[in-house]
Amino acid sequence: MAYPPADLPAKAIQRRRVAATLLLALLSLSLLVGVGYAVVARYLLVAEVQVPMVIGREADEALRELRALQLTVQPYEFNVVGARLGSVTSQSPAAGTWVRPGRSISIGVHNPPASVEVPSLAGLTEEQATRTLRETNLVLGEVSYEFSDNPSGRVLSQQPGRGVTVTSGSSVSLVISRGAEVVEVTLPDVVGLRLEEARNRLVAAGLRRVETVAVGLSYTQPNQVSAQWPAAGQRVPTSALVTLTYALPGREVVRVPEVQGLPLQRAQLMLRAAGLEIAWVDHVEDAARPQGVLEVRPSGYTLPGTPVAVTVNGAQGENVLLPERPVEAERPPVPVAEPPLPPVLGGRTIPINFNPADHGFLRGQEYRFELVVIDDNGQRTVVDRVVPADRAVNTSVQVHGRAEIQISLNGQLFTAWSP
Repeated sequence: MAYPPADLPAKAIQRRRVAATLLLALLSLSLLVGVGYAVVARYLLVAEVQVPMVIGREADEALRELRALQLTVQPYEFNVVGARLGSVTSQSPAAGTWVRPGRSISIGVHNPPASVEVPSLAGLTEEQATRTLRETNLVLGEVSYEFSDNPSGRVLSQQPGRGVTVTSGSSVSLVISRGAEVVEVTLPDVVGLRLEEARNRLVAAGLRRVETVAVGLSYTQPNQVSAQWPAAGQRVPTSALVTLTYALPGREVVRVPEVQGLPLQRAQLMLRAAGLEIAWVDHVEDAARPQGVLEVRPSGYTLPGTPVAVTVNGAQGENVLLPERPVEAERPPVPVAEPPLPPVLGGRTIPINFNPADHGFLRGQEYRFELVVIDDNGQRTVVDRVVPADRAVNTSVQVHGRAEIQISLNGQLFTAWSP
């Protein structure tokens, strides 16, 4: 046993003894804490288990393995196209997750009905049809494509058809549209033919869209094709629009009288005299506009017997139509004295805008444009010139009093109206 030197002070000896005592106490306390932690951990800490992969295995086998790990299993139906009957198709939590014993594990089991009814797939895209089949527990079978007038990528037909009962997991074949087949034909020359003959010849050539546009009057060649667009000899797809222009029979049309500003009944008499009858009347009450008839539709030239619409400004009770003409009254109508026109105090400017592209003809062709004005100052030609292909005419004219404006194209009256 070691003893302190004889010459060591008493206080130093006392401090050493205290430090040794404290060190011994700390060591004892650490030992007690370690032993206590080991005892507590033995009772509080529980070992975790790792969730195994059970997707693709038989449901009964997966149940046994999970329950052997002291896990609670909750199966539910989750059908997947192509899976085996009774096999696991999903699991949660995922394989490899560490959980405590007793944790609930959900597994989806493939258990579809024995038979299903094939849904309607017509008009769906291929992606939509595939999704619909999967939701019905069917699979996409052979897919073929063909040209059609239906939009590209849409289902044209299916096999088996809609409503057929098949075994679950069966395949359904589809025919998908490629869109319209681009087939080109050479345009025949139909200028000079009667409309019906021209249309039949174009349809026989494979063209599906033929439109006709009346561009004037003719006493010698009515209903005869005067121009076609595109021009004869061009190669165009069968879906292209072909426009034919022709003239109305001059002897079979009438000019719509100018009745703007007249009372409704007086306008009705003038329209009757021209072989036209008012079919309906629109009433407006606008103090800023003149009283009486504001507009007649159609205007210019039309066929006899065409229903005419009239817009009248004024109270509806003050603007009523005359009764229908009695059948027995075959006497000529009593002429109605027209009031003298007011003196012309000044002219007004009328804008003229003509674009052949707006009417679907004369495309790619130069044309002769004539503009004639007939008003209180007489008749005069304002424009008469050849216009380059695909060019529009934008101008204006001065008119005085009651006026009529006529536009002719290539020597044929195209339109006439009263501004």
